[in-house]
Amino acid sequence: MYKLATTLLLLLTCLTVNAKPEIFQIDKPVTCSDVKTVIEALSEKYNENPFWVGKSTDSKFILMVNLKTSTWSMVEYNDEIACIVGTGNKANQIFLKPSV
Repeated sequence: MYKLATTLLLLLTCLTVNAKPEIFQIDKPVTCSDVKTVIEALSEKYNENPFWVGKSTDSKFILMVNLKTSTWSMVEYNDEIACIVGTGNKANQIFLKPSV
């Protein structure tokens, strides 16, 4: 019984060590246009409004949300072009307690 338990423990340890996912890049089609056109289209067609904005080194991001229908669209943009990089439904706001 001890040998069986030890063997199972070693096997699980090996599986856990080998289960590390690799980082890889995926290319996917995205819908793009000038910034004004993309933002206006999301606002008019889906009644989504800016909910959050962020900035990276090369791009800016805006999360558009319709609070009534819970639809959302994540837009990546720069000074000239905007691309919808993700869309969905069931948007939920997460409230975090302020840190002390």
